[in-house]
Amino acid sequence: MVHGLRPIAVDGYQFRWRFDGRVVVIPEGRSGPQLRVEWGWRDWLEPEGAGASPEVVTPQFVAAAIRFALAHTWTDDGRNVTLGFEDGCFRSI
Repeated sequence: MVHGLRPIAVDGYQFRWRFDGRVVVIPEGRSGPQLRVEWGWRDWLEPEGAGASPEVVTPQFVAAAIRFALAHTWTDDGRNVTLGFEDGCFRSI
């Protein structure tokens, strides 16, 4: 694992990802373009309690975000992409 990034394969493509309050995905062997997924996550120990769902980030959630981004907005043109997640759906922001 490079710099705390976890490997994930989605539809034959290799990526690395991490979670630090938001999901960050990077194509394997490159530094970008990055995919970021934000949804108002908070640690359940914070005074306001847990943030929006999902409360636990799984590889399945990350794979779903990658598939959505590849189908809608994430290209190889060097621009980072940010997705939001609300009510079980991804959206471009």
